[in-house]
Amino acid sequence: MKRFIERHSHLFHKLGLSLSFLCAIHCLAMPFVLVLLPFLGANFFSDGAEFAMIGVSLLIGFFVLLKDYRHHDNILPLVLLGASFCLVLLHVFVHNHVIVSLSSISMAVAYFYNWRLHKNVCSHS
Repeated sequence: MKRFIERHSHLFHKLGLSLSFLCAIHCLAMPFVLVLLPFLGANFFSDGAEFAMIGVSLLIGFFVLLKDYRHHDNILPLVLLGASFCLVLLHVFVHNHVIVSLSSISMAVAYFYNWRLHKNVCSHS
């Protein structure tokens, strides 16, 4: 399993980055969609799907970023992902789409910065 993950780590990078950007788009579009909810039905979006997307992205992120930290020794991507996690926890108690939007943007920046660090380390090896 470990070899599979190491061989396909680039796919986990792309998956994590894609999920965080999808989350950011979802969160930024949500205020506009909320205006349309009476026309779509009140149960169109579930909190469970939102938390599942964030949770999967965070799990992938911590796994990939911890693995890459061993290569590039730069803590900033992990700090950004940790900040994103703290914002998600805050969102649980204070349900505000601005908070979760900042969380997903922080997560996307962490993935992107880690990807650049990973690319630089791999190209210089």
